[in-house]
Amino acid sequence: VAELQLSFEENLEPLLDSNRSPVDGFFIENKGQFDEEVLFYYSGEPGLFIHNDGFSMRESGYQDDIAYRFSIKDTGKGSDLSFGEEGPIFNFYLGNERENWIEEASSYRSIELIDIKPGVDLIFKDTQEGPKWEISLERADLVNNLEIEYITDLDIRSEGNEVQFISKDIEFSEGPFDIFQNGIKVEVPLEIIENKLSFDISDIDSQSSLLIDPLMKSSTYLGGNNWDKDPIVLVHPSGGVVAAGTTESTNMYT
Repeated sequence: VAELQLSFEENLEPLLDSNRSPVDGFFIENKGQFDEEVLFYYSGEPGLFIHNDGFSMRESGYQDDIAYRFSIKDTGKGSDLSFGEEGPIFNFYLGNERENWIEEASSYRSIELIDIKPGVDLIFKDTQEGPKWEISLERADLVNNLEIEYITDLDIRSEGNEVQFISKDIEFSEGPFDIFQNGIKVEVPLEIIENKLSFDISDIDSQSSLLIDPLMKSSTYLGGNNWDKDPIVLVHPSGGVVAAGTTESTNMYT
């Protein structure tokens, strides 16, 4: 368990967000807080941990967690990194040992793993809805060389242009997958077979660049990044759904 202290080198105001705490929404450098295979981790919900070959994700539910590893096989272990807007500097005590001090862990709003495979970049960004990932390819046909696997004990399936993960109390999905070629949205079917993700590019230009841009979203679960209690859900006469209760979450929908 890491006890957190913060140092802000700049004015705090640009980092504030109306729906989140000032430390949400950054990818924080791993300097011993987690296993060494973790490069960076997201300071918000859902929990996302960046690895050399992809990422792992955890979304908490009432009784269950959604957890999976997104892995691109046979990637290089030394991808170059590119960073977006800098965030605060984080300092940590690890466990209960005050002498075990982690100092000056950098943080960023976005991180890019360049040439995770030749011509393929993996990009992580913070958005108002939480973290997201993208794959940028110099040529569309490079997608045929990507062996993308979801490692999980959950039921997983493709539904339209989404990948869905199902557990007892929560459904989490990646998608819709928006695919862009030369800045124009194109239709590229996707398929999940034995937890492996593939794309059918037969109807687009195989030699032009491609951007794979999915959303990450949860459903059948209402909650945030802190405790929520005494929920009441009612249907308004207009047909809308009204939810009321008490929360200390900073990212609850309002």
